[in-house]
Order: sequence, then C-alpha cells, then structure tokens
Amino acid sequence: MGTVHRELTGRQEDVLQGLIKLVASRVWPPTVAELAAYLDDADTSVVRFHLMALRRKGYITWEPKKARTMRLLRQPDGMEATGRKT
Repeated sequence: MGTVHRELTGRQEDVLQGLIKLVASRVWPPTVAELAAYLDDADTSVVRFHLMALRRKGYITWEPKKARTMRLLRQPDGMEATGRKT
C-alpha cells in the first residue's frame, strides 16, 4: 500500500494508510477492531502495537481509555493532517 516512508516499517505504513482511508470515509474514527478488520488482521493486539509505534513517531494520537478518539497528526509524506508541510 503506497510508498514506504523511511521512518515507517511496511506494516506501519499499511496501518497508517488504512486509518487514513477509514477516517476519510466516515464521520468518526474507527475502533482498533474495525481497523484490524479493514486490514484483514484478526489480531487486534498486533494492530494496537503498530498504532502505538505510529503514535511514538508523531503520526497519530488518541485519548487514553476513550473509544474513537484516534486523530491523524501528519501524513506519510510529511504533511500535517491539516495539509501544511511539517
């Protein structure tokens, strides 16, 4: 799925692209289970692991212990989620 950004592993890129597509197609962010289903990954703990890595790298954030709070902070091309260059 797309060109791998040098900071991201291939699977992290897949998870980020899946999140971007799901956020764009919905009114609210997906749950981890919905993202895992979209990625054809039965193990939500693996998806959660990659989401935590994306958070550490500054691509996404969320509010702990609250559902559907994932937010994109920047795109793999270095653009902020608002469209500004980081």
